Amino acid sequence: MESRRSRDAAPDSAVRSIARTTDAAGAGVRPAEAGRRAALALATAALAGLTGGARAQVTGRSARVGMLYVTDTTPQLIGHFRGRLAALGWSEGRNLEIVASQSGASYEALQAVASVLVAARVDVIVTRGSAATRVARAATTSVPIIAITGDDMIALGFAASLARPGGNLTAISTIVGDLTAKRLNLLHECVSGLARIATLYSPDSPNQIAGLRRLREAAASLGLSVDAQEIRRLSELDGAVASLAERGAAALVPVGSTLLQTEAAQRRLGELALRHRMPGLFVEPDAVRAGGLMRYGVDIAALWLRTAEYVDRILRGAKPGDLPIEEPSRLHLVVNLATARTLGIAIPPTVLARADEVIE
Repeated sequence: MESRRSRDAAPDSAVRSIARTTDAAGAGVRPAEAGRRAALALATAALAGLTGGARAQVTGRSARVGMLYVTDTTPQLIGHFRGRLAALGWSEGRNLEIVASQSGASYEALQAVASVLVAARVDVIVTRGSAATRVARAATTSVPIIAITGDDMIALGFAASLARPGGNLTAISTIVGDLTAKRLNLLHECVSGLARIATLYSPDSPNQIAGLRRLREAAASLGLSVDAQEIRRLSELDGAVASLAERGAAALVPVGSTLLQTEAAQRRLGELALRHRMPGLFVEPDAVRAGGLMRYGVDIAALWLRTAEYVDRILRGAKPGDLPIEEPSRLHLVVNLATARTLGIAIPPTVLARADEVIE
């Protein structure tokens, strides 16, 4: 399938990794032991490659940017980030070093990496996702942190206000009010006769419990019922989607979660939705490119560009507590027309006209 609108190409493999932990890494090892081994490997690898240095406005040496995330941040997004930094005068190999923690890390492993980044005296830490942000904030109250997150930083006590967060943390927020009702209205507009939708969520996450409640409320306003399936591990994904399909759900609308935000998980979700002939409405574009029907949400690439600009300001002496927590200025709609044809869905021309990307 090809997109009618051009997509940014090119992954970039130059980001230096201090961690790469996958589900297979702990094969044959008890979970607790695997976590300890992973954390030790992360710290060892990081310490082998890093040296200390003074923080503050960077002069006379390469700036060091630490990156911490559980979710699988795609090479394209890292490419956007690096490209914007280069445009602002920060180039790897000349005056910039990026130290990245890559996908699949456990919470324990994240804690180890965060501690190493702090000990290595990075100039700023960029986090993506709730777990990474909380771990970084617990690890330091002095190293500047820029969080790409959907969490409420004020409610968590990490920021005094949106305009002036104070302390060592600011954020590029993925929150644009509650999009649940708008997203469901979009699906309802495209799928005629829709009566029952399916969702996946983790019962261990307060954020997802709240998301499920909002989904039920939005669905009720449209006369839709919701069949919710718990999922705690990626190994449960195939069976969970199959079970929802067998129970008669007509569409798949997962509640956003860190577990399902990896590129691999999103692609699998799109494939499963198509296999079980359920039009899928997703938050991430990867699921739609793999077979989902559509996504409607924040422009993730734009968030990474703005994050790079915040990194630049901090490296030039700005304090994170003086940089406002920014909310997205635009939303991004992707429609998979090939999936629509396969499922016999006629996407209204008004929806196609609004789409930022249409997959033919």
